[in-house]
Amino acid sequence: MAGVVWAMLQQGWAEEDIVIYPTYVAVLRFIRVMVNITFAIFAAVLMARIIIGEYANKTISLLSVYPIDRSKLLLSKLTLISLVTLAVLVVSNLFISVVLMDKARLA
Repeated sequence: MAGVVWAMLQQGWAEEDIVIYPTYVAVLRFIRVMVNITFAIFAAVLMARIIIGEYANKTISLLSVYPIDRSKLLLSKLTLISLVTLAVLVVSNLFISVVLMDKARLA
């Protein structure tokens, strides 16, 4: 993802006639969309790996012997994955904003 964004920005800066993104706000918006898409895919893969992995490794039968409802266990795992993904998404958006705002001040 970083390579795609970098290549698009370099192409726009190398060719003075072609303006891909007219402002830094447009660049930030594009990068944030790319980051959000990446983390949505990351969360989906993580959910599939954890939930389907339990059925594949046959550990779901071990979880069913506990006196806790199976749906509550799965819901707590989905909540944990969602919170971790949200935290990483916020940190990455802050990092990207700081890095690009510093670049915007230099330009």
